[in-house]
This record gives sequence, C-alpha cells and structure tokens, in this order.
Amino acid sequence: MGWADIVDLNKFVAVASCQYGGPIALLRDDAQTARVQVSTKPVITTYTAAGYQIGQMRWNSGQIVKMGWTVTEDLLCVQDDGVVLVYDFFLNFKRTFGLGQEAKDVKCVDDPRIRRLAEVPGLQTEPSSWTIINLDRQSRALVAKGKELYLIDHGGQFQYQSPQISAEVNEYVMMSVSYSNKYLAMFTDSGVIWIGSSDLQKCYCEFNTKSPQCPQQLAWCGSGAVVAMWDKIMLVVGPDKDWIKFQFDSPVHLTQEDDGLRIIQNYQHEFLHKVPDVTEKIFKIGSMEPGAMLYEANREFMKGSQKADEYVRMIKDKLDIAVDQCIQASGHELEPTKQKQLLRVTIYIST
Repeated sequence: MGWADIVDLNKFVAVASCQYGGPIALLRDDAQTARVQVSTKPVITTYTAAGYQIGQMRWNSGQIVKMGWTVTEDLLCVQDDGVVLVYDFFLNFKRTFGLGQEAKDVKCVDDPRIRRLAEVPGLQTEPSSWTIINLDRQSRALVAKGKELYLIDHGGQFQYQSPQISAEVNEYVMMSVSYSNKYLAMFTDSGVIWIGSSDLQKCYCEFNTKSPQCPQQLAWCGSGAVVAMWDKIMLVVGPDKDWIKFQFDSPVHLTQEDDGLRIIQNYQHEFLHKVPDVTEKIFKIGSMEPGAMLYEANREFMKGSQKADEYVRMIKDKLDIAVDQCIQASGHELEPTKQKQLLRVTIYIST
C-alpha cells in the first residue's frame, strides 16, 4: 500500500471503502483515541485503493456518526443531528441535506427521501441487530429483538420470522446480507453462524465458532462464503461447513464485493474470492482436464522433454477445449507472469 508506514488503521475511528475497488476514506479523531484530553478537530483523508492520498480536510462541522460512499463515488458524512454532507473523492464540498433522525440509517442516497418502516412489536430498546434486505424491488428491514426476528416494510406491515436453527439462541447479535441480497448470515450469542437464504426459508448450515465473543465484522465473500473477523483473526466459512482461518499482523477492514471480498490492511490490500472453476481444472493436483494436460505439455516442451508430445497425443481430440480453458483461465489471473504462461500455451499449440 502507498500509505505503508504512514497509516495505522488502529488510530482511525472510521474506515469507509467504496465498492468496485473504489477510493477509501479514513476519519481520524485524536479527541477519541488519545489517552489525554485534546481539542483537535477530526481529519478526513481519502486514498486510492492502492493507498495513495487523494484529498484531505479538517472537519469543522458536527459529530460524524457514519461515513459511506455512493455508487457515483460521492462521500456521505452523516452527523448526529441528521445533517448529511456530500463530498467528491477529492473532498470538494458538493451539497448538503437533512432528513432528521432518519438520516442516521441512510447509507447511499441519490434522491433523498424518508421511508418509515413498521414498528417492531414490543421493542422498547435498541434491537440486538438489524439489516436491510432488497428483494423484488422492495426494501425491507430484518430486525432482531433478542431471539425474535421480524421482517418489516414501509407499508406498515411486519412478519414474524422463524428460521430453521437447531442451536440454542438467546439473541442474534450480528447480521450480514450477501451482495446479491439472496443470502443471509447471522451470528448468535452462543457463537453460531447461521447461513441461509435471505427469506429465511432455507438453512444451508450452522457453524459453531466456539467463540462467545461477537466478531468485529461479518461479511460475505461474494455469495459463496461468510467471513467473520475478530481483531486479527479471520474465519471463512462455506455453506457446506468448510472453513479456513487466517491470521493478520495488523488491523483489517473488510469490504464486500459482488465477486469477492476486499481486505484492507496497513501494508497491503488483498482480494479474497472463490477460485474459478476453469482455474481449478487446470491447476488442481492430478487433474486430467484438457487444459491441465496442455499446460503440462508446454512446461515439458520448455524443458526440451519428449513428454510434451505424449501429453498432446492424450488430448489430440480435445485441443480446442484445452486452448479455450487456458484462455479463460488467463482472464482470471491477476499476475502478468501467470497470464503469459497460460497464453503461451496457445502459442505452443499453433506452432
């Protein structure tokens, strides 16, 4: 990252990253993080996805409760008094609007308007968790009141939801909806991650993390896995209970994407996504796919080995499939060297 040795995410009270690999906004407020009382104003800085500074300004307005990006890469700063200030990614002021208390719940606005949702029965305190689900061109809120779930809409209607779950639940403490809005993940107070459809009609799996501590972040990696983040430990869980754990040396901020998950750290910016099927066919150990055999034939050819001809003879009736698989796989690779290796295979066949 371009900000390596300059930025420490631990010292920022808010991190907002725009989707589709867009810019990153950081809010630093020494008055909240310093051990002694200081009177400095908060500072907002925007960076590219590679960590290079775009703009910076000192905040002279009210207290910011939330920052977020619109799809047009405008930065929204929501204040505690319901006033929203809009800036471009260079932090040039564009406009402001106010929606009162409702503005605290708004993340992305092009045409500001208030949508009042139905009341949750018997809710006297803050909900234990909630999220917005967009399906069939309608926005609904899934609200957890302890272990009770309610789906409410702006038409004044509410529906009690009873998902299939075998684990003991006292309350749902965190929720996350996939980018496609088709899948839902919920974290319970007993440390169980429930993965199912967003209409709560299907349960794909219940994974016991054995951690009573609520994760700091819960996000989806595309639509194929759920990621839970505790401090510097990241757990990735699939719908078939497959899991893998990663450990980091620095703070991490997660951003959902349509095809994966962005992992922003002090020193690097990574992208986690499902291995494409065509890539797996070629590089899987022991694979007998035409693309895998052709790739191996090219490797042997570069060594000057006669095994190259043997591999080609094995797939002589499927050379078109093999070439197509290698071309498709090259399009999924991010490293130029790996792209060249896969494309060189097609040149080898043509010669």
